[in-house]
Amino acid sequence: WGSRVYAYVYNKNTNKAITSAWPGKKMTALGNDEYELDLDTDEDDSDLAVIFTDGTKQTPAANEAGFTFTADATYDQNGVV
Repeated sequence: WGSRVYAYVYNKNTNKAITSAWPGKKMTALGNDEYELDLDTDEDDSDLAVIFTDGTKQTPAANEAGFTFTADATYDQNGVV
């Protein structure tokens, strides 16, 4: 992955972006390949999905649904850990 990682969070029902438009909101690097996103929204978490990208690579892959969003969770390439 590149040095800038973004999280694109959207509503699964409406496809409305919760973060900014693609590629989403830049995440804060914490070191050791860990990143953090501060997300302030009134949306119901169960309606949200997230895709991570560095502008070239992304997970889940292109044309796949995002991971179900879980507040205060840690994700890897397979979803919430």
